[in-house]
Amino acid sequence: MAKSRGYTAQQKQHLVNSFYEQKTLTCPECDILMDHLHIPPRSDVAYVRDRTLLTCPSCQRTLIVDHAQRD
Repeated sequence: MAKSRGYTAQQKQHLVNSFYEQKTLTCPECDILMDHLHIPPRSDVAYVRDRTLLTCPSCQRTLIVDHAQRD
C-alpha cells in the first residue's frame, strides 16, 4: 500500500498550535526545520486570506495556516 503524503489530523493540529505559539516548527515525520512562506491577501480577490505555507524541505509535505483561524 502506498504511504500517505500528507500529515495526520493530529500532526496538522500540532503544527497549527505551534505556529500560533511562535514555536520552532519541525516536520513531524522528518524532524527537520520547516520552511515558511507568507502568502498575503490579494486586493483583487476578496476571498483570499492571509496565510502561511509551511513546507518540509525533506519530504515535501505542506500545510497552509490561515492567520484568521487563531480567533
